[in-house]
Amino acid sequence: MRHLNTIVFGSLLTASLMWPSEGAIRGDGLYLVVAWLVGGAICAWNATPAVRSTSEQKRGFERFAAPAVVLLVFAFWLSTWHVFKTLGDRRAALNLAFEWTAIGVAWWITRRLCQESNGRRSVLILITALGFGSAALGICQHHISFPRKAEWYLQQRSKLDSTTEGAAAQSALEVAVVQQELQRHGIPPSGRKRELFEQRLLASSEPIGAFALANSLGGLLVVALLILASGVLTAFGDSKRSVLSRAGLTLALIVIAYCLLLTKSRTAWVAGFVGLTLLLLQRRSHATMTKLRPILLIGLCGLVGVVTTGVLTGAIDKEVVLESPRSLQFRLLYWLGAAGVIQDDPIFGAGPGNFRNAYLTHKAAEASEEILDPHNIVLDAWASVGLAGLAGVGLLMLSGLLASSGPAENDPRGTAPPPSRRLAIRGSGLIPAIFGGFGLHVVWYWIQGGNFADLAVVGLADGGWLEWDSGLWVVPVAGLAILPVIAKFWEPTRSIATAAFAALLVHLLGAGGLQISGVMLLLLVLHAAATARPAAEGSFDVGSPDLAASEERGPRVLRGVASLLFIAAAVGTVRFGLIPVVSSQQYLAMAQSSQLNGRASDAVKQIDRAIEIDPFAVESRQRKAEWLTYKVMRANVARAARSSDFNANSAEAAAGEGLAGKNRADIESWDLPADNDGSSRQLLESAIDAATALIEADRRGWVGYHLRSQAVYYGWRTVNDRSLLQSAVNDAEAALALYPTHGRLLADMAETYLEAEMTEEAVDAAKRALRQEQVNQDWGHVDRYLDPEIRQRLMEISHDQR
Repeated sequence: MRHLNTIVFGSLLTASLMWPSEGAIRGDGLYLVVAWLVGGAICAWNATPAVRSTSEQKRGFERFAAPAVVLLVFAFWLSTWHVFKTLGDRRAALNLAFEWTAIGVAWWITRRLCQESNGRRSVLILITALGFGSAALGICQHHISFPRKAEWYLQQRSKLDSTTEGAAAQSALEVAVVQQELQRHGIPPSGRKRELFEQRLLASSEPIGAFALANSLGGLLVVALLILASGVLTAFGDSKRSVLSRAGLTLALIVIAYCLLLTKSRTAWVAGFVGLTLLLLQRRSHATMTKLRPILLIGLCGLVGVVTTGVLTGAIDKEVVLESPRSLQFRLLYWLGAAGVIQDDPIFGAGPGNFRNAYLTHKAAEASEEILDPHNIVLDAWASVGLAGLAGVGLLMLSGLLASSGPAENDPRGTAPPPSRRLAIRGSGLIPAIFGGFGLHVVWYWIQGGNFADLAVVGLADGGWLEWDSGLWVVPVAGLAILPVIAKFWEPTRSIATAAFAALLVHLLGAGGLQISGVMLLLLVLHAAATARPAAEGSFDVGSPDLAASEERGPRVLRGVASLLFIAAAVGTVRFGLIPVVSSQQYLAMAQSSQLNGRASDAVKQIDRAIEIDPFAVESRQRKAEWLTYKVMRANVARAARSSDFNANSAEAAAGEGLAGKNRADIESWDLPADNDGSSRQLLESAIDAATALIEADRRGWVGYHLRSQAVYYGWRTVNDRSLLQSAVNDAEAALALYPTHGRLLADMAETYLEAEMTEEAVDAAKRALRQEQVNQDWGHVDRYLDPEIRQRLMEISHDQR
């Protein structure tokens, strides 16, 4: 049964580190939440009573380990209740509350596992193997996948541009095929958005592994690096270790270090330095330190060699150095904005997954990103889940960092290696754990309609690399390949887990955040490994045939009740989380496909179905409101097309992208209502109702107010009802109050004021928009630049003829 617990835990941890957990806020990982809860039920049923000697009782801050985790999970649910009460983004809050429930269960399973003989060893070695596999995938991404991605995109762009410019003879059908392929992968076919996409694609090659952000991969790599570094120090400090074992460990260390270098994650680099310093300090009193001094010198030379390789290959360039102060500047701006969020609600916080909307109200004019978290775990806890979350993180840090002082079990040199490779690997359950985790991910990916070919390749010329799952098989294959090397030669201890926990905390002091469930799961697993003490020193021997018979089972009633509670939580997650989220996302994907294929009516029905399935979803309601508002805009352009002074290029600035170059005949062919009839008013009312539904789904979001204002602004002419303009002004002001540094909102505000004959207010809004535009240009926020036509219009409104 003990091996079964290890396999269950290992499979779930493997699967949890093989998906972009930045998407936890959308509910992308809810299937893993259910799996963790079911795994908790299995481990609860197999639980044995904790047997402790007097010397092994909890001491000092270690006694706060369990209360810290319980308090954190409670804080998420308390803040979620507050979000429901204040009508914030309830779906995001609920998704993250479910995620943190699973993280709490994972902490409990890890702690139970680490109280057993060789349990901590299995946990830390599994993390190291997965870190090595992720590093191998990251290196493949940097040198294979991303270059092929850029090459494929440049080929598609060349086809599109040559046809558009008339330099080639491709048919209109071929152009449509290329555009559809680009849109299928979320790539804008033209305009400023395509320019921004190209800048990110062609100028950035940082690996991300199975995550969506290089910083997230950096957190996993720095943990694996430190655990493996401890093994290298142990191997070189022991003259009995073979040259082959030392070479294998060193090679694995170099691979992880090189990938960490490629991520350009400065916070991870600093965290690695802090962790290595802690490892060396833990060894300062040992005689082996004298033997390690020449090895440390060799290691320093190796580090210089890795950095030199990075410079020669372009992994490190002057931008890494020059952008460091700028990156710190932005961090300070994020933290100032987070302070404003905390002032708004210091008790409950903005709510899980609701930080972004609350932050935008306080975002500095010089900041660009609409961040999901403040890039600091302490501020994130307080700003997102309130005082209870802050207290929970504080206790987590204290209990984790101060837990390693104790008996000789904490000797950082590690204990003697297991007597045989079979006992080290096969008997540990790590191999089936890695296979099981990858299999769980593959099965769910297939259920979601994924293509197995995307899992089986590292890069394709036809664009198969575009799916994040491309080449994911590298992680388990590389992890299994390195497992014999890292599992045979040393025993990771509590002090090693503490050093890794401290390093990851340092990383999270400058990187996000509580909503990235994979990184938070890793943090709490390390916390459990650092704080758990053996149930009975030397009383268990993994692999012993008499082990099961010697265990004393806990009361069946208690184990049964605990298992039923876990199962009940899993059922609740399926009912209120997994089913509505997955079904809604499937209908939205169908709607996008219908829209790309020109079936607009089918797309609207599918969006309506997504809204019906998930009563708390914001995304589906926003999609519908955007679609109907755009139809109102197009109806206004169609009305203008019937006038004698129609200008399609100026209409584009007013009604969004995609209208430039359209002639009157093109626009009159659109399936839109005629002027001033009942269908025009019905369209406008539908757009207003959709925007109102979006506002009710998230009263803290600015998008709903903006869309409703735009619908009325463009729609009043088609229904010839000027009295509607005041409501457009009110909604535009509400949107701007929620996001006062948005240049386009300021520009729209100026136009709305002018349309409502509020000249002074229009001039003031135009000047504010131009000031914000100047700030964006001074700071190089290309993604925030206004179109030249809009800037010219703002100058006209503000009477600025510069």
